[in-house]
Amino acid sequence: MIITRWALKNTTRLRNVNCLKAYIQSVYGALHKFTQFGLIVPTELIVRFYWIVQCCHADRLLRRNPFAEENHMTRFKKFANLTVLAVLTLALSLTLALSLAPAVVQAGSGPTYCWNEANNPGGPNRCSNNSQCDGARTCSSSGFCQGTARQPNPGPKGPTYCWDESNNPGGSNRCSNDNQCDGARTCSSSGFCQGEAGHAAS
Repeated sequence: MIITRWALKNTTRLRNVNCLKAYIQSVYGALHKFTQFGLIVPTELIVRFYWIVQCCHADRLLRRNPFAEENHMTRFKKFANLTVLAVLTLALSLTLALSLAPAVVQAGSGPTYCWNEANNPGGPNRCSNNSQCDGARTCSSSGFCQGTARQPNPGPKGPTYCWDESNNPGGSNRCSNDNQCDGARTCSSSGFCQGEAGHAAS
C-alpha cells in the first residue's frame, strides 16, 4: 500500500513509536474485517489513517505545549468515533440490503432459467456448459444435459413456467389462454401474450 510505504519511509519523523504501531494495526485490522465479513471499509481505512496523523500531530504539540493535547485530542476523538460509527452503519446497511435483495438466477442454475436444448449448437440436449441446459439441469462431463429442469415441468404458471410462444397454434405470441404465454405473461383480451415472463430465457 502507498500509505504503508509512506509511513515506513518517514518512520524517523514519527518519534512516537506507538503511533506507527497503532497505524499498522489499524490498517491491517480493517483489512482483516474486510476479508472476514466482506464489509465495505475503504472510508474506515481513511479515518483510521487520519486518526494516526492526528495522534502524531498531537505528540508534536505536546512537546511544544504540554497543555495543548487535551482539547485537541478530545475534539478529534469525538469526530473519529462518530465517523467510524457512521461508516460501520453504512456498511452494515449495505450488507443487509444486499442480503435481502432477491437473488439473481444465473444461467443454468435454477428452475427460473428457460432454455430450448433442442437448438443447441452440438445437437439436441448436447452442451458445453450449464447455460446450454434448461432450468436446474447441468451439463455432464460427457457433454449432455442431465437432471430435472423444474418440478413439475414446465412448472406452475409463473416465473418457473416455460413456454415457446413462437409455436402457438394461432401464430407467434398469439394465445387463447394464459398457459400459451411464457413465464408470468398473460393472454390479453385481444389474444396476444403480454407482460414480463419473470425469468432468464434463451
